[in-house]
Amino acid sequence: MVSDCSARPTSKTSTAKRYLPWQSDLRNSKAIAKLKHRLIVIDVYTDNCAWCNRLEHETLQNPGVVAELADRFIWLKLNARISAADLKPYKISGYPTILVLDESGKLVTSFSGYLPPEQFAEKLEVLLP
Repeated sequence: MVSDCSARPTSKTSTAKRYLPWQSDLRNSKAIAKLKHRLIVIDVYTDNCAWCNRLEHETLQNPGVVAELADRFIWLKLNARISAADLKPYKISGYPTILVLDESGKLVTSFSGYLPPEQFAEKLEVLLP
């Protein structure tokens, strides 16, 4: 469990903010997931979506979430409008939606709407081996 999602990196000399290592292509993400034996976390968003924006800035850029989860999943960000063909099999009905896929693209779980950092991290951590 992430005990303190507001925790800052321990290095006092590092002032650079860390981000999740986002991919932008589903096919490439599946290839990386197979190579690294990791699940794929997809942030499905739309432009002008207030909850999508809040999830991005408050949760997905949270230093604790990034520190705990960045290297444990393959991260993919897809605009629902631009990536409609790739997303059609997952029958998304609202935004933001987080899809978690295995390395072959099979849906493991999904959740919709905004989640604060602690709840987001908890949902993903239960999926880890």
